[in-house]
Amino acid sequence: MQLPTIITRLIHALVRPRGSAVYGRRLRDNQSVGFAIDLCHLLQEELTEPGEIRLSLLDVGPRSASGSNVVAQVFHPESYSRVKLDVTALDIEDELQLHATINYPDVSYRVGDVMDSSQRFDVVTCSHTLEHLAAPGPVLDHLRRIARQMVVIAAPYRERLHPSIPNPSCHLYSFDDAFFAEHVPRRLIVYSSPHWSSGDCFIAVYDPLPDDATNSALR
Repeated sequence: MQLPTIITRLIHALVRPRGSAVYGRRLRDNQSVGFAIDLCHLLQEELTEPGEIRLSLLDVGPRSASGSNVVAQVFHPESYSRVKLDVTALDIEDELQLHATINYPDVSYRVGDVMDSSQRFDVVTCSHTLEHLAAPGPVLDHLRRIARQMVVIAAPYRERLHPSIPNPSCHLYSFDDAFFAEHVPRRLIVYSSPHWSSGDCFIAVYDPLPDDATNSALR
């Protein structure tokens, strides 16, 4: 984003009436925060290398980056955590980029399509985003290509979607056993989340794709 654009948006945010600006005040994205807490517990369990380690993490589809910021604070390089994470957030829309940049300086917020990205990260997370896609499989495969150590995805599990009934969550895909039979995770956790009242959620951990598949796809 060009500097004049950022300045223009900042001025626009400051002059808008209180309660209507999204750039000048922190959004209450409590659901994303709750889901991020769930992911933090899993990351602590999965990143078991001995000694202190510092890794890069890409969070795909962060929207406000409230959840990304939770991860950035729990695993901050200056924290007491043995695992240190440098967090980058990538969203396809720029609507909340300035909001995230102002409120969450420990998160590097970028705008773009992850399918166009070849930059690799140690850990890639995608929390409650893939269900908004009609065909999430190819995206998951690409996330596994740009991850060095692991991919962690989370979403509702066996969500009941009815094409003839409007979906207020704008979910287009329901993850079920058929999906996980085709895309077999290394670890799958199904649980009842207090942040999702319409059924269960899942967290799935995937290893990166083999180097030969990764190299050929990213050429």
